[in-house]
Amino acid sequence: MKRILSALAVLLGIASMQAQEPAALQHLRKRYNYVGKLSDGLVLIHRGAENAHPSLGRYRTDGQFGYADTTGKVVIDPTWNYATDFEEGFAVVGRGKGAKRKFGLIDRTGKEVIPCEWDAVSHPSDNRVLLQQGLGTDRCYGFADTTGRIVLPVRYPFARTFSEGLTVIGKGSWIELSEEYKNSEPKYEFQGTFGFIDTLGNNVTEPVYEEAYSFRNGLAPVARAGKYYLKWGYIDSSGAERIPFDYYAADPFSDDGYAVVSRISGGAPKWGLIDRTGRIVIPVQYDRISRFKEAVWVGSGDDPCAYTLLDLDGKPLMDRPVYDLNDSGKLGHCSAALPDENGILRYGIVDSRGRIILPFRFDGITIFSEWNPATSEYEERGIADLDGASHPFTLRKR
Repeated sequence: MKRILSALAVLLGIASMQAQEPAALQHLRKRYNYVGKLSDGLVLIHRGAENAHPSLGRYRTDGQFGYADTTGKVVIDPTWNYATDFEEGFAVVGRGKGAKRKFGLIDRTGKEVIPCEWDAVSHPSDNRVLLQQGLGTDRCYGFADTTGRIVLPVRYPFARTFSEGLTVIGKGSWIELSEEYKNSEPKYEFQGTFGFIDTLGNNVTEPVYEEAYSFRNGLAPVARAGKYYLKWGYIDSSGAERIPFDYYAADPFSDDGYAVVSRISGGAPKWGLIDRTGRIVIPVQYDRISRFKEAVWVGSGDDPCAYTLLDLDGKPLMDRPVYDLNDSGKLGHCSAALPDENGILRYGIVDSRGRIILPFRFDGITIFSEWNPATSEYEERGIADLDGASHPFTLRKR
């Protein structure tokens, strides 16, 4: 027992307390209901009501939001009823109550470069801001630039934000879903076909696809109608087909040039990985799949599902499968379990190369990522349970 806990401390560094928060942020927390994390050099602050956290949703926050700098000085007075963190010099803000709230965009001086008169506004992407006019089934979309000038008229029934100079637009209409699909609020769905336009509004493809995702790394997943279900493939920025429409599902390509795809086999979806040429890197034969830094977890079976860690050549990185996988950390670690000699699951931590960081000896492990305002970075933290005692730890970057 003592040797195990000593190993835990050496390998991970037991966290007795978080790093000291900067005095400027401590000072702000004494004055405001909500103080966010540092983003793009500014900190979101809030005063005047209990519903202060932006994650409540764009219609549910109350009070006033503003911004402070790294010294704790308020540089944009709290005047908006909703606000987001700054990203690349701009933040989305809102004025009004509930469903009547309207949204706009501000710059780092607090100027509303796009006035709060829209039903939804996006952060800029490719120097284009997505604008939504109307709610429910009666809505349309257009685009402004970061000076507030309308560059594409608000006339599209459906649109997404720009990515790599192109965006998805739709031809069709919005419908309200029937009661069986609702919770407490109305739900809406767009029914129609999809295509792509460039930043000038020129058609790259006509709206002929049954579904389409945004471009990433030069390719976009798009779907056509198949005999029994949609068939997915990929097109390039000219609209040319690059990877055949041969999949039940297809994700956008990640930055390292790989995408998760699925086919139906034996009446159930099976998952694998392809590269940008369409070559199958990980066979499309697994019940579950999850990208994990420079590797991939593949799972076979239902419950319990046995996971194997593979490199991007499809070679195993561990000599045996693990169970109860949690790969939600941000720094390249995951918790998992192996059965001991009595068949009882014992928990440990592995990294994205399959190296055991914490031995599989614990009764349970919870791993999570937390924002540390002192370092302005995410830290991966966890709690290891052993013989009824809980031991918090912080994982080091690898």
